[in-house]
Amino acid sequence: MEHDLAQQIYDKFDAAQQQAEQVSISKTDEYAIRAITDVATAFKYNRGEIPVLAPSTEYAALNKMKLTLESFVQANEDDLPDRMRKLDAAWKVTDEAKTNGIELSLKVDLLNPPPIEALVPPVETAENKEWLKKQRDSLAAHDNVFSTKKDFLLQAYNTTIVDSYWQDLLTEAAKIQNLPEPTFDRISGTVLVDVAV
Repeated sequence: MEHDLAQQIYDKFDAAQQQAEQVSISKTDEYAIRAITDVATAFKYNRGEIPVLAPSTEYAALNKMKLTLESFVQANEDDLPDRMRKLDAAWKVTDEAKTNGIELSLKVDLLNPPPIEALVPPVETAENKEWLKKQRDSLAAHDNVFSTKKDFLLQAYNTTIVDSYWQDLLTEAAKIQNLPEPTFDRISGTVLVDVAV
């Protein structure tokens, strides 16, 4: 009798654990799909004809998309030194303005951040007009490969979650389509601790 009760408890625990794992997998898959789709859309991949992210989609189409999006990530990473110089120049102007009593920075509550779309530059006034122009000029003095929005999307894309998703998707597609299973290097990208969806 005690054995049956213990088995029931273990069964319930196992079922709850499996359900929690499925929820976690679902959230990470949703994140990966959104990150892939957002980058593909932003870069107008394949003139807007984005392949369905499913194992039944032609393996070559999926692999081509993965390789193309990875090339955007690499180009963005290669541009990092220039972006850092650009940001450094803008921060110097912002700090100089602040020293002169003019605030050019956005104030964001880190515990309750606004949506990314709500982050807009300060409104130009008579007091800050000259400083905002200096800030714009310092930013314009350095070219970026991609816009801030595309950089943000590429940072969200370049994660272990997305890389793992691609590896799983391509492996499953190869199996279904009777192709040799691909081999991959280790999973790469930024490690995210938690994905809040």
